[in-house]
Amino acid sequence: MLNKPIKESMGMSAGEKAWKCKCGFLLGITSPTGKTLRIKYKDLYLTISGDDVTVTEICRRCAAANTTRSTPNLPTTIKEAIENKPKTTQ
Repeated sequence: MLNKPIKESMGMSAGEKAWKCKCGFLLGITSPTGKTLRIKYKDLYLTISGDDVTVTEICRRCAAANTTRSTPNLPTTIKEAIENKPKTTQ
């Protein structure tokens, strides 16, 4: 079935988010970190991962172009950024 929701066939784990078109059609599922995107179409499964990746998918229901971008590898807190700051030698 062409418009079978991905959630039924792929399953979603805790923390994962649905990537939906403006018409409400489920396009894919993103990981809790925002660095992995899973897309399914019939028997084709795609897993796209990485930092600073942009993906555009055409909705199979309304033909709208949908674009999402992975989350860059940024520190979660200021303290973490300071602790991981490269040391410079003078």
